Amino acid sequence: MRTALNSCLGIAACAGVAVLLSKFLGDNADARLAAPAICLQVVIAATLYWGRMAGLIGAVAATVIFELLLFPPLGRFAVSDPTERTVLIFFQLAAIGVVLMSPRSSGAGSLLRTRSRHKPLGASIRQLTRQRDLR
Repeated sequence: MRTALNSCLGIAACAGVAVLLSKFLGDNADARLAAPAICLQVVIAATLYWGRMAGLIGAVAATVIFELLLFPPLGRFAVSDPTERTVLIFFQLAAIGVVLMSPRSSGAGSLLRTRSRHKPLGASIRQLTRQRDLR
């Protein structure tokens, strides 16, 4: 249950940033081309912190949001400008590359596993002194 919630947070982060970028950068034609590159940074962070699946689904959601809200014609899945289509394709390919190159475990999950694996310092010292006394 906790893993599913973490994945949903990562997907929501990617989609939320895509909506904000679409809203604020939609008026300027040059800034529209930079929006997927900015969103790729969020996809990288989501992948590293919340896991591979959250990053991948978040990148797909961001691509759909950019198609619908950022690139004309608005509200349709068709993108009329070939440059904008190329930017979306490169964004999706880069996101897939990030997901494939990222570690299998997320940052939040690996931190919890690392803490539970190590013994407290006091227990380690007591074990060492017992071993020395037995010799």
